[in-house]
Order: sequence, then C-alpha cells, then structure tokens
Amino acid sequence: MNIDKLAKIKNLNTREQNEISKFNIAKTAKLFLDTEIFPDAIRCWLKSNNFSKENSILVEFGQGPICCDSTFSGTLLSMELEFWEFEIEIDAKSGNIVEVYDWRNITKEISVTEHAKGVGKSWGFLCIQVLREHLQSG
Repeated sequence: MNIDKLAKIKNLNTREQNEISKFNIAKTAKLFLDTEIFPDAIRCWLKSNNFSKENSILVEFGQGPICCDSTFSGTLLSMELEFWEFEIEIDAKSGNIVEVYDWRNITKEISVTEHAKGVGKSWGFLCIQVLREHLQSG
C-alpha cells in the first residue's frame, strides 16, 4: 500500500489508518539504529538492561522541549512482548547519562487486540506485528 497516497486522504477507513500507524511504528523502530538521532549512551544503557536491536524495537521516541533537549523518552517492545517506558537525561557536553527518570514495564497498560471496535488493530497489536517482522528479517 502506498503510504504517501494514504497520507493525503482525509477520511481513511480502519484498514488504511492501521497501515499508516504500522508504517509510523516501523519508522520509529529504525531510529534505534540511527546513531545520529538515538544517543549512544542510552543505547549502551539499554544494552546493559538486555535491550538491543537484535531483541527489541523502539516504538515511541521523543526529545524534551528546547529547555530540556537533553532529555529523551520512549517505549521499547521486547521479544518477550513486554513494553518498557524510559526517560533519560544526557549531559549535552559529555554525552553521558545524567539521570534515569523513568524505567518501567508498562505492558499491563497497553491494549493488544486485533479487532478493537472502531479502530481495528490496537497500537499494541501493530507494535507486535512490527517486532515480529523485524525479528524475521534480522
């Protein structure tokens, strides 16, 4: 399906909405591999907590506002199908971790269903699909 075409349509059906969501999750997952965007210190810290590109994907990622642009947050999905949320501050000069503000398992908070009324596949279900595709291609 052509994502660029879908993005221009104002009224998308459920299947099309799911395709765009899945595309965006896969795009976010690639950030984990991008050393220009995803800080090395966080990647190393995650690896020490048994998360790597071989066994997990990044499904959400953000950087703090300008006043706090050295704070990064996100959600990872492990091959055990657990969602983990983090918020980590990096020293802008050294690139080292200053503080880990949040690191917790949020799996119980994430809806994972293939047939949710009105939305089709839940965001959690789409994340799992992207993870499985990632692990198969790996």
